[in-house]
Amino acid sequence: MKTYSTPYLAPNRVITNDDLYQKSLGESEWNSGVTPDERAAKLAAEDIMYLQDTITRTEEFMCARVKQDGKLIIKGNGINEVVDYGFENIATVDASDRWTPTFDIMGQLAAIAREMRKDGINPDMLILGSDAADMLLKNERYLKLLDNRRVEIGEIKLSEMEDGINYLGRIIVPGAAFEL
Repeated sequence: MKTYSTPYLAPNRVITNDDLYQKSLGESEWNSGVTPDERAAKLAAEDIMYLQDTITRTEEFMCARVKQDGKLIIKGNGINEVVDYGFENIATVDASDRWTPTFDIMGQLAAIAREMRKDGINPDMLILGSDAADMLLKNERYLKLLDNRRVEIGEIKLSEMEDGINYLGRIIVPGAAFEL
């Protein structure tokens, strides 16, 4: 087992004297009853929540990169490292030039699933970029197979998940059933 200690993540925000003495909208100009100390406490609480959200978003982004690429690129002040998890269960397909409206996407995905199964890996998820998702939803062969009363090869069920992720549905190919 190998371990890696990530660099310290410490985002910050600056509070100036102007922030403490400037009255908020709606405050009385002469005697608002809010002291600079109270404003500082309110600004500090808002900043802590914002900075915690920033750290959480960074962690989620890092997890997504590891899940998609199997490695994590860490860049920062004096740091430029790549942590490779050595995942062997990731197959990447460049769909930009081959996924045309008549390309056999199902065949390609079945071939990838068979190759992964040879290595003892059971593929169950297909992560698509926005261009690949558009090409899949415009593929005439795939749509024709979906529109068949007697054969169930999947479903298109578009829904939005959290953080801008879209669930497209499910596709079944020989050797695997992918969530899209």
